Amino acid sequence: MEQKGNIRSPVILLVLAAAVLAAASIFLLARQYDVEVDNAQVQLLAKGRTTLDALTAGIRAQSRRGMYRMDRLAAIFDELAQTPGILALQLRSASGAIVAAGGEFKNVPALPPDTALWQPETLIMTATAEFAHVGPGMGPGGRGRGEGDPGPGPRHGGGPGSPGGNHANDPDLGDAIWEEGPHVLTVVLHTGDVRAAIRNARFRLAGGAVIVLLAIGSGVWAFVSQLHKRRLVTDLLLAEERVAESERLARLGAGLAHETKNPLGVVRGLAQSILEAPEAGRDIRSMAQQIVDESDRTVGQINSFLGFARPLEPVPAPVSMANLFDDMKPLFEAEARGAGIVFHCEDNGLTVRADEAMLRRALMNLVINAIHAVKSRGTVTVSAERVQGSVRIVVEDTGCGIAPEDMRRLTDPYFGRFEGGSGLGLSIVDQIARAHGWRLRFRSAPGANTQVSIEGMSEVR
Repeated sequence: MEQKGNIRSPVILLVLAAAVLAAASIFLLARQYDVEVDNAQVQLLAKGRTTLDALTAGIRAQSRRGMYRMDRLAAIFDELAQTPGILALQLRSASGAIVAAGGEFKNVPALPPDTALWQPETLIMTATAEFAHVGPGMGPGGRGRGEGDPGPGPRHGGGPGSPGGNHANDPDLGDAIWEEGPHVLTVVLHTGDVRAAIRNARFRLAGGAVIVLLAIGSGVWAFVSQLHKRRLVTDLLLAEERVAESERLARLGAGLAHETKNPLGVVRGLAQSILEAPEAGRDIRSMAQQIVDESDRTVGQINSFLGFARPLEPVPAPVSMANLFDDMKPLFEAEARGAGIVFHCEDNGLTVRADEAMLRRALMNLVINAIHAVKSRGTVTVSAERVQGSVRIVVEDTGCGIAPEDMRRLTDPYFGRFEGGSGLGLSIVDQIARAHGWRLRFRSAPGANTQVSIEGMSEVR
């Protein structure tokens, strides 16, 4: 637990640092996106102002003494309207009348002066300028030499329907008088370039965010994987140390058990001699019998321990379940008959690949456990069956069942609920199953039938 806590802390710090770095990187990308969008809009606004300034300068250049030529004014508008990105140009007088227009865009809205209106596909900009002129010797409205005297040169008075507002023009000379007051110039620009720039910037923002997240995520994953690898290596080293220690203790235990069996054999022999001596009294014979029984029980436990501690190296070979069951059935029936238990075997004609001696030992442990669980007037069944391309052996009893809290401890060494047992029976069966690559499964509940199965056995055909 301490090791996991030590690993978890740097991982949490790394994830927090990665989150902060990702947020900062995405924030910078968003700022760059805003800058690119602003630059694109500023460029279009500058183009609009330049166009309005050029239009104003062109109008002033062709105006003389408060008058203008319609054909020249139209030419200026038509020429500027040919510029890429300009959809329409328009000039309105102070009274709102259209003086001149150019381009293909229709229905240009009448906006207040000095306005920039952004629309989905257009930018409309306006500016103001005055073109009426009052020179020396001229009266208001561009008239001189007295009221109503045109003097030399072309002069035109106002008249309804003229392009310059309520002014008249001469169809021969094409001159018109500018209306007094500020005129409003309007330019309509296409926003395609701006929208393309925004779209490209958006793609770069999304792509950059994805790259940042992938890079940071890959770095975190690599770091966590390295930590996990280090933890696995550490756990493996600890496991190897524990295995080595267990093997050392097992060897010591096996040696101790072996050395213990010899004195116990001597003690049992002496007790047997006393038991068989004709001059021994009843009490002495009873005590001698107890010594023999206890010695046999202790030697049985030592043998079980030696069998469990000894590494298993199975030698697999084809094993006929019919032959194996026929050989073991008399032993099972003799054990079951004493407790009034009915015993069944079903081999189904299957042959498996296994170490026969180890499989026999495993079955013997499972059947004895089942008989102890039934106690009396029950049934124990041993069967072999084919399941999903493999074979399993099932030992089923109608005994007392297994408590849920005991299920996870059934294969622990020296754990058992039966009196007089060594607590190694199921541990040995599990050890045999693992040595063959099989699986030991338990299905039971208190007061219900119990099924113990050895699964994953290879069939020989």
